[in-house]
Parts: sequence; structure tokens; C-alpha cells
Amino acid sequence: MILWTLTGLLAAFSVLIVVGNPVAGICAERDGRTYSFVPFVGGIAGAAAILICPLGLSPWWLLVPLVADVTFPMFFYVLLSGGLFR
Repeated sequence: MILWTLTGLLAAFSVLIVVGNPVAGICAERDGRTYSFVPFVGGIAGAAAILICPLGLSPWWLLVPLVADVTFPMFFYVLLSGGLFR
């Protein structure tokens, strides 16, 4: 029962951050303000939720929250573009 509760809390937090980051960024852009994304937290929380889930999911499911979190692809883009254009 504790694992299910912890899985649910981590998954809900992950969804909040993964969905909230782009929405807050778009709203800030529309209002002419700046916004700093919360990096990696949503993806890591989602991966942790999948790891402790009592269902015994495939390890490939760990990639879903990491790819869904926009800060991971943005991080790799910055690394690749910074390394390619020096």
C-alpha cells in the first residue's frame, strides 16, 4: 500500500512539472515576462515512480517521463549545438 501511494504521489508530481513547465513558459512569453524552467525534476520523478511501481514494468518505460520532460531534449540540444558550433 505504501509503494502504491508513493508511486501515485511521484507520478502526480511528475505530471505537474512536465505539463507545468511548458505551460508556464508559454504564459510568461505571452505576458512579456521571463521564465526559468525547473530542469530534470519532472522526468526524474516520473522515472522514480516507474522504478518503485509494484506492477514490475519493463525498464524501457523509464524513458517515457525522461523524453516527455522538455528540459531533457533542451539540455541535449544545448550540448550538441554548443559542441558543434565552437
